Amino acid sequence: MNDLIMVVAFAPIAAFLLGVTDIGVPWQTLVLSTVLYVVLPLVAGMATRRLLQRRSPHAVADLVARLKPWSMVGLIGFQARTIVERPLVIAMIAVPLVLQSYGIFARAGSARAC
Repeated sequence: MNDLIMVVAFAPIAAFLLGVTDIGVPWQTLVLSTVLYVVLPLVAGMATRRLLQRRSPHAVADLVARLKPWSMVGLIGFQARTIVERPLVIAMIAVPLVLQSYGIFARAGSARAC
């Protein structure tokens, strides 16, 4: 559910927030960004999960456990300077992600209530 909402909602939310700040970004760029940073990783993740599940029922959990610490190391290692030097840019990225997360929880909650 999270990824499906992200595919549909990320570009419009980013366009809205960029419009509020008077930063012009063409829709083609927003759609391309959505494909590169949401759709392709989603498809790669689905393919990886399918291949690992064929190997073993625990293969996915094992891979996640091995990679999880390295994801934080990679984020901090490669983006630490940007995080410290450009907090406003980080906030502009975080706002659509937070809105998307709350939207998913709200949608999931209303789906369970039905």
